[in-house]
Amino acid sequence: MTLVDLIFKNNGESQRICVIEGKNEYSYKDLFESVVSIQNFLEKNTKRGERIGILCENGFEFVSSYLACFSSGVVAVPINTATYSSELEYIKTNCQLQAVLASSRFYGGMGDSPRKFLIPEILKQKAGRVYEPSEIKGDELAGLMYTSGSTGRPNAVKITHKNLLANTLSIVQYLQMKDTDRVMASLPFYYCYGASLMHMTFVSGGSIVINNRFMFPQKVVDEIAQRKCTIFAGVPSTYKILMNRSRLADSDTSSLRYALQAGGRLSPTDLIRLQKMLPEAKVIVMYGQTEATARLSYLPPEFFNSKIGSIGKGIPGVELQVVNEQGKQVEVGEVGEIRAIGDNISPGYWNRPEETKNTFRDGWLCTGDMAKIDEDGFIYVVGRNKDFIKAGGNRFSAVEIEDTISSFDGVDNVAVVGVPDEILGECVHAFVVSKAGVSEGDIISLCRKKLPSYKVPRKVTFLNELPLNAFGKVQKFRLKEGDYGK
Repeated sequence: MTLVDLIFKNNGESQRICVIEGKNEYSYKDLFESVVSIQNFLEKNTKRGERIGILCENGFEFVSSYLACFSSGVVAVPINTATYSSELEYIKTNCQLQAVLASSRFYGGMGDSPRKFLIPEILKQKAGRVYEPSEIKGDELAGLMYTSGSTGRPNAVKITHKNLLANTLSIVQYLQMKDTDRVMASLPFYYCYGASLMHMTFVSGGSIVINNRFMFPQKVVDEIAQRKCTIFAGVPSTYKILMNRSRLADSDTSSLRYALQAGGRLSPTDLIRLQKMLPEAKVIVMYGQTEATARLSYLPPEFFNSKIGSIGKGIPGVELQVVNEQGKQVEVGEVGEIRAIGDNISPGYWNRPEETKNTFRDGWLCTGDMAKIDEDGFIYVVGRNKDFIKAGGNRFSAVEIEDTISSFDGVDNVAVVGVPDEILGECVHAFVVSKAGVSEGDIISLCRKKLPSYKVPRKVTFLNELPLNAFGKVQKFRLKEGDYGK
């Protein structure tokens, strides 16, 4: 069974709305017919197992093409629309891309290699088929999802049909998704977090509202009210923008039952602030990786206050452990690496045997995230292993420093990195986005009161904004290079 089988088994003829895109609304029957039209085309023009790119902005065309790849047995490769001109050549070579399904916006700028298919032209062809369960096996590849590439060239993560089903059914279960849910999607679908919103919405029979105008954050907030959305999802930068650059607190968000936060860590100060701005919604902190098909853990909303700052525990079907360098589970308060096992864990990277060997060990995904556990087994991430700062004889995460600076009134965003120092090896450098009136002295004074001396920033640089990648994650390597913002 594939994800498409699960979606259309009972909904192939349904007139219930599944996609809302601007003034256009599409039913499950509309989606089914479009998926089968593209499936028919792919079965005639491609071979099973070929890697087929999807170069399309969030919308009905993307959704139809993406699901059609699954149902036809080709491997879907969503392409980052923000950087496609520079990334397409790399992806084409990296995964031997055979063809690309493209929207009108991108079709003309692609060149002639690899083959390109114009989605609107394919959709003009009528489906002429009824629902037929596929014969695709669970261990066959469904897609290649590229990592964010925040520390170098992105890896293509192999996602199987079994991975997709396992992760989607788990998310639907722990969120108690309903067919009345209406999900606001402003995250890109080529990002695993954004794709997971599609998966959970369609499997539960709900509808998804597509908003590609996050550069105007208030319009997103307004559409939540207009469409009576019940679920919104974002990464830390999403919520910081909404809290600081929109009238979120004064807008009607009463329809929301969940505000989902993943894709990085939002400080406890910001989480509490967000919950106050969305008093009728439950703020749910989640944690995951592309290598896990999206989701690994969540913090049940009843623990929001008592376990603030925690990523919770493993989702249904996933076992999480925090282990030391010898592979033994740590004691309470000790720092170790998070590892995970479950049917949602990828079999590895495409054409990257060494990286696969280092990251996937004996069925376990070694996440590279360092964490502690408390006496109740709740997990607290303290930072990426690669992002730890080494100053003198001390090795520490930037998280505590970032949380301290985030608590200062007037600070909108912060990122802390270690930069080279002739004496200490590295010293702490804080990059801050703030309102007028906040000074370097204010930040350093606060840190001296709350942190040990070796964690106090040697330098504070004020920026208009932090460098973000297309997934909304802070690119710390650009800050470490020292030329960003000049």
